[in-house]
Amino acid sequence: MQLPLRYLCTDDKRVCRLRCSLYGLKEASPKWFAKFSTAILQFGFKQSKPDNFLFIYQLGTSFAAILVYVDDVIVATNDSSKLETLKSYLASWLPIKYLGSLKYFLDLEVARCSKEIVFSQRKCTLDILQETGTLASKPVKFAMEQHHYLALDKSSSLEDYGSYRRLIGRWCVPVHT
Repeated sequence: MQLPLRYLCTDDKRVCRLRCSLYGLKEASPKWFAKFSTAILQFGFKQSKPDNFLFIYQLGTSFAAILVYVDDVIVATNDSSKLETLKSYLASWLPIKYLGSLKYFLDLEVARCSKEIVFSQRKCTLDILQETGTLASKPVKFAMEQHHYLALDKSSSLEDYGSYRRLIGRWCVPVHT
């Protein structure tokens, strides 16, 4: 590690304490992606024009697709030998950790059948219902009584805005995914 430009040190016994991890720096993700992109393009993948984080490889009947999200990589291929070759190639460029078959990604549950892949948001929805204490609620035709008169209540206010905002944010994931 190099000291900041304005910091002059004449004593070799001093140390510099980091206030955040190097991994969390703004520059870390773009540099990692640039290195990953270089490696994967040299392997023979083509970068998708509509989505720069999608890489596609096709040679004869062999097909592979790589999707990158931050520093997670999903590889889908119809050729298991190509997967092994790709894993060893990437390991020579970057430290990788193979986590096996995809089960969850961005709150999506992934299940494979013989000819299809099924995505579900069941677990995400159940987690939100559990967190809000509404897991045991019974379904009804209407969310509230029909013809119910609503009046503006000026006496009470929402005491904890943070939990309300967090709940709205949690519901945005399954709604927009």
